[in-house]
Amino acid sequence: APKIQGLTKVQTTAFPWGKLAPVYATAFVGMAIFFIFPVQIPFYLLANSDVTSSQVGLALSMSTLSSIFIALQYQRLKARFGLHMIFGFVFLAFALNHLIVSLSTGYAIVLAGLLIGGLGIGLFPANSVGWLATIVPAELRGKAVGGMTSMLFLGQFFSPIITQPVVAQVGLASTFAVFAGVALLVAAIFAMSAARQKQLATPAIEKSV
Repeated sequence: APKIQGLTKVQTTAFPWGKLAPVYATAFVGMAIFFIFPVQIPFYLLANSDVTSSQVGLALSMSTLSSIFIALQYQRLKARFGLHMIFGFVFLAFALNHLIVSLSTGYAIVLAGLLIGGLGIGLFPANSVGWLATIVPAELRGKAVGGMTSMLFLGQFFSPIITQPVVAQVGLASTFAVFAGVALLVAAIFAMSAARQKQLATPAIEKSV
């Protein structure tokens, strides 16, 4: 058979939807849980504390302040703890944020909770991208990151839709407590996953020594 010159076979890599499903689900759930705070905290503070609008603005900025600090430490934390354990820290910070707010008896306590929550959101986007990068080949990362960004925005969009029925049933303080429990459950799942990965890695390290 004659050979056809000048043509090259193009190999396309299938997009790993199945492997990315946990990454996308984590992005959606994490943002939906965290976004309860900026949506609901102004109403919570005005209903439960004698605060001014400027104090509400200060409260909203607290998480941003701590998120900037912890984001600068991300690379060092990733090298020490790994991706899954950092997700455990992220969701634990979200859980503590919501639990402290739900039990708060004063404005200062709310601020402390929001500072802790900021530690979680400061690590969350970078760690999500880091997890994605371990799964997706370089030529597909643009599409994969676009999908993850969409899930983050969807989490923001659906957060008030998900929480409003809970608020209507149990009130705002209890809603924070309920989603603190959800965040704590996710944190435990990631902590167990990190411990499992460490156990699997230990024999491989011992064999290589």
